[in-house]
Amino acid sequence: RFTNKLRSTFFGKEQQSERILAEFIDIGFHGDQYLISIIRSFLHSSAQFIETGANVGSTLYFVAKNHADVICYSCEPHKETYAFALSKMKALGNVRLRNEMSPLFLHNLEKEDNNILTKDTVFWLDSHGYGFTWPLKKEVEFITKHFEKAYIFIDDFRVPNQPQFIHDEYDSQVCEWNFIKNELSGARSYNVVYPSYKDKTSKHHPLKGWILIEYGHDNFYELITEFKDLVSVHMIEA
Repeated sequence: RFTNKLRSTFFGKEQQSERILAEFIDIGFHGDQYLISIIRSFLHSSAQFIETGANVGSTLYFVAKNHADVICYSCEPHKETYAFALSKMKALGNVRLRNEMSPLFLHNLEKEDNNILTKDTVFWLDSHGYGFTWPLKKEVEFITKHFEKAYIFIDDFRVPNQPQFIHDEYDSQVCEWNFIKNELSGARSYNVVYPSYKDKTSKHHPLKGWILIEYGHDNFYELITEFKDLVSVHMIEA
């Protein structure tokens, strides 16, 4: 277990006690139909879904219900919000929801089952918002260092030259490429995907920006070609 000193160094400041709760809806990913189609195309060939920041559990519920063969892991540090999300998952046997901060959550997943690092995984990183030091950098660092292959989706991301997408920004933290680029493991090559569509397809939310960082899949271009009119793809070396 972590000592208090190491916990403070590794995890940073704890989240504030006030938690901004989303409305629970039975569809995930803000109801963005284009984003949902893209993510589900990767989920069909993945063994697990790992989310950071479950909030009330809408996205976790949506994935687990529609992909019964995918093991779905998530965390929510706020006790009351965690309890609410957990209550929504009672009928879903493929959900593993924990009341933890996301860096500790990822560390514990790896510690308890090292095989998790070898499985094809879709990540949905959403443990950022307002009122605390974001763990996003630590999440990206841990994933790209330890997981053999991944589809890393980051929510509320600034999309360059696409102002129709909103993004998170708080206390000099901007959810954008410059914020996380130095955390990518230098031992890999990455494909970076941004949305390029302009249509709002959600009944629940405005257009929210996102990024996909992919590595380790020989057939990635074959999979993403289906969505070539909706995204832009860039290859980078960390």
